[in-house]
Amino acid sequence: MMTAETGAAERAQWIANPDEVAALEPTFVVAGHKKVENNDPKITGESQQYLRYFSLCVDQESTAAGIVAGCWRLTPIGAISAHFGIPPMLILRAFSTSVLTAVLLSWIDAPLPGN
Repeated sequence: MMTAETGAAERAQWIANPDEVAALEPTFVVAGHKKVENNDPKITGESQQYLRYFSLCVDQESTAAGIVAGCWRLTPIGAISAHFGIPPMLILRAFSTSVLTAVLLSWIDAPLPGN
């Protein structure tokens, strides 16, 4: 999602748009950057969560580097890395793909910090 050129109002509309898609009760949804095989309708909620996290980072940071770093810290790997001072690649190598997938999927469903 190209959000770099958007303001708060545009991002709020982007967050609301997937609700309109979900209301149509689609059998499957394919995001522009996903494979057709990954067509679970929950992707609309995942997109909304991504936009919420991005908006949170934009509201707290003023530079592109700050936004990227802020959003990275909100991910499970980024939080573990920052908390324990462990390089992210070591964390990624320490866990299996299935464990990392489970962690990331639970993170997608988690409430935003402070909510």
